[in-house]
Amino acid sequence: MTMLTTTIPRLARIARHPDPDSIVIRYEDLVRDPVKTRLALSDFLDLDLLTRAEADAIPDSHRTSSDPAASIGRWRNDLAPEQVEACEAAFGFFMREFDYEAGDRPAPSGSPRRVNQIVAAEGALAVAAFVANTVAEDEDGIPSQVVLELNFGRQSSGESCTLDGWSNPERGFVWSSAPESTVRLPALRQSGDYRLYITAAPFTHGDVLPAQRITVLLDGRKVGTARVREICVLSIPVPTASTGQRQAATLTLRFPDAARPAALLGGNDDRLLGFSLHRIALSRIDPARTDPARTDPARTEPARIDPDHLVAAVNRHSQTVPASNEASITTRLDQCIQEAFRQPDIQYRAQTRMHGIPGFDAASFVRLILAVEAAFDISLREDEVDAIRTMGDILALVRAKAG
Repeated sequence: MTMLTTTIPRLARIARHPDPDSIVIRYEDLVRDPVKTRLALSDFLDLDLLTRAEADAIPDSHRTSSDPAASIGRWRNDLAPEQVEACEAAFGFFMREFDYEAGDRPAPSGSPRRVNQIVAAEGALAVAAFVANTVAEDEDGIPSQVVLELNFGRQSSGESCTLDGWSNPERGFVWSSAPESTVRLPALRQSGDYRLYITAAPFTHGDVLPAQRITVLLDGRKVGTARVREICVLSIPVPTASTGQRQAATLTLRFPDAARPAALLGGNDDRLLGFSLHRIALSRIDPARTDPARTDPARTEPARIDPDHLVAAVNRHSQTVPASNEASITTRLDQCIQEAFRQPDIQYRAQTRMHGIPGFDAASFVRLILAVEAAFDISLREDEVDAIRTMGDILALVRAKAG
């Protein structure tokens, strides 16, 4: 599964925007509609693949199942229930992209309908894969235009944006402490299609409290519900009515299953916990390709949103640092590292190996790459990212691309 979280997002990016040198063929297509599929392949390869297609479209035997048709969706029956669930949590987003959910995902008999209208990813592996695939680029396959990113916790950019219903900030997150918690978001002065990505983790406890439900409202309008058990990313389309406005927006999170740790675990923690909020990112998913902010590096994203109370958080991702200014580069790298690894005291050292950094994992590495790209206004290719072994490797890439 760790390997697939790298390969599947790459495949999805190719399939989402195939060029004349690419064609997408699903295994199911070959089995269920072999003539049509062979015809498409014939046109693509400029070869005749239809010989005997009508008479022998589907082989009459299969290596690992009774027949080819029986091999479709077999993983749902052959894997253990927890493995099936892990696959669906990690790759459900991509399954839907390849039209697998409808008809291929029957609910177990007697099982309750799962509420997951806005869950884009659930579980550490899924969150890392989703961030790498979706937050790094928008739905048009071009670099995502992140107009706002708030991180929550002590001395973080989102601390001043939490309104009612929150506990004291902790390192890297803040707990909701009421059945309803609110966050103030900047006004979206420019109309368009926007999407919120909320990274959060539910308060759960074994079979007693296996999951948390959440209802999300934006300016009082319900935009989705979810039921999650692990760290997750909620993907929320911003209603058109909330764009092109001058007043700040209000994000409301409702937690009908919020519970007190003292009641479940004992002890003195009497807070009413629902979700721990880690990050909110706001992306514009339909930016005009001729937008001057895309082509003129002197133009910055804060011009798009109301800067009141939030200008520092927004500017952090729109400023660039001259490559010739070594001190500025290392200072900005320090900020990226501290944010990615949730360690306010960590500093850049060229010889430091990535795997030697305390807390290093796939998710923190993805956060670091995204932070570096945003901080220096650069884009790193997959082969460049794969070649990173030390902090010095990142500095070398920044020098080469930001110079």
